[in-house]
Amino acid sequence: MPQAIIAGEARIVAGPKIAAYSRNGNEGTIVSCRAVISSTKRDDPRDDSWWCSLKAFRGWAQTVLENCDKGDLVAFTGRLSCNNWTTRDGEKRSDNEILVDSVSKIQRIEVKDKGHTPPPAPPVTVPDDEPPF
Repeated sequence: MPQAIIAGEARIVAGPKIAAYSRNGNEGTIVSCRAVISSTKRDDPRDDSWWCSLKAFRGWAQTVLENCDKGDLVAFTGRLSCNNWTTRDGEKRSDNEILVDSVSKIQRIEVKDKGHTPPPAPPVTVPDDEPPF
């Protein structure tokens, strides 16, 4: 079955945990965490939040486990997968997963003095006798 490729940013809402080990040690480690993707601001009355699991394998699993935590904002690329199952009580359930191909933590820079404007960049000069490339 074809899988959709997805890229975006998500907020981790439950800290990463080891979902499975392989017999080979870290080579087969799978790390999973719950995340939310939203295109609106926190106070916006429209709720277009999309909840999913981020599932990382091998080296990316170790990266997520060591560097990401609850509350972190991460950028990711991966493949979209949907799991469907029936509970013991007969209820149908589903969960969206992103099988991570790459992930990185996004760090926001806080501006302490909002009235301060940074100095302009110095002008770039290109000699006339040379092409600019």
